[in-house]
Amino acid sequence: MQIADRPYYPPKRARIRAFFADGMEKFGLAAAIEVLPALLHASVLLFYVGLVDFLFNINHTVAFILLVLVSFAVLVYFLLTIMPLYYHNSPYQTPLSALVWFIIEATPLIKLWLLRRTDDMQKRLDKIKQGMRLALETKAYHPTARALQGTLMTLDEDHELEEFLDGLPGLFHGSMALHAQEMKPDLEQSVGPVADKLLATCTTGLLPEGVRRQRLTACLGAIWCFSNTIDRHLRAIWDQWTQSTDDPWGPLSTETWAVAVKFTDDPDPLTAIRAHCVQALIAAMWKNGRWQCLPSEASSLLQHQLDAPSVVIDRWDEGEGHLQLAVAANMLSKVLPLLRNLETGPDILLSLKVDIKAILDMICDGLVTSDVPDDLRSRFASGSEVMKVFNIQGLPRSLRHRAAVDTYGPWTKIFTPVDIGRGN
Repeated sequence: MQIADRPYYPPKRARIRAFFADGMEKFGLAAAIEVLPALLHASVLLFYVGLVDFLFNINHTVAFILLVLVSFAVLVYFLLTIMPLYYHNSPYQTPLSALVWFIIEATPLIKLWLLRRTDDMQKRLDKIKQGMRLALETKAYHPTARALQGTLMTLDEDHELEEFLDGLPGLFHGSMALHAQEMKPDLEQSVGPVADKLLATCTTGLLPEGVRRQRLTACLGAIWCFSNTIDRHLRAIWDQWTQSTDDPWGPLSTETWAVAVKFTDDPDPLTAIRAHCVQALIAAMWKNGRWQCLPSEASSLLQHQLDAPSVVIDRWDEGEGHLQLAVAANMLSKVLPLLRNLETGPDILLSLKVDIKAILDMICDGLVTSDVPDDLRSRFASGSEVMKVFNIQGLPRSLRHRAAVDTYGPWTKIFTPVDIGRGN
């Protein structure tokens, strides 16, 4: 512990503490500490047994009175020992309670070991071994998760927390990405409040512009590492469409736009879909004048987002609503294959499709498609493909209300027309 208390850099100190914590678990320090009170209780019991035996040779009356008292104390001690086994919320226990529980739980396993192994028994044992191996493989990365959580708890300064969040995307998208996924549930609970705190400092106007943009980028990169924080970020951006809010989780900025564009290539289809939604919302709100940025920055991001040269983007920008149609059409064409490959629950998938349709309706509302140029119209999705992915194709008209979305609304401007009456 003296080594861990030395003034090392916080990440190194956290790893040292995690290393010694694993050692204490491995060598059963907690069990060894519990043995000490048990030895003390045993010594007290042996003392009174010897005292009773001694008094029987001197005065039987005193000896019997002491024997009754000692027996009553032993009975109370026994009841306190077994009470947690039957009342799990009991505040009373003794050092022997854990030992008694272990004996009760181990007895059936000992019986199985003594019995002759049958084929069915062997299969059960194989399943147990497989489960233990899986648990060990999962537990192998717990020290790193504990070390990261320990590091986060020791950081006090905002710039230290910012450096921590800045390193999370490299952890979950680098060489350890496959194994780091096991740490996400534990880390998400710790990272959320930290991101909330740092994002709030980005809206105070007290930070220099360079520091603010760097901190915002670090926070956004960490947000896109966890499913719940991504969803919160998307909702906060979405809320900005109708009116400006003070929610620090929904900043309208080039940093938010750039990070969303980056995560559209994420291997997780759900994350990529949400990234397409965020970048489409931000691009459309910029075009509608909801927020401002340098034209050169917006042009660069749009080139990457729409995969089109600046000359084409400038021409669409000059047209009435053409750039918004391009943004919406790009979003729809990108999310269609992702929705086909998405493996999730039906409720989540349905909610996701409804959200996508709602976002596209907002972007396309009020836009005119009569004079859309051919190079933009060629980007429109196939209407039959949209109907198929959104569970509309082949449904009778009387059952279309059960589909994820309908074929009405402004979003129909960005996919080719289909005969929705066919199949009746």
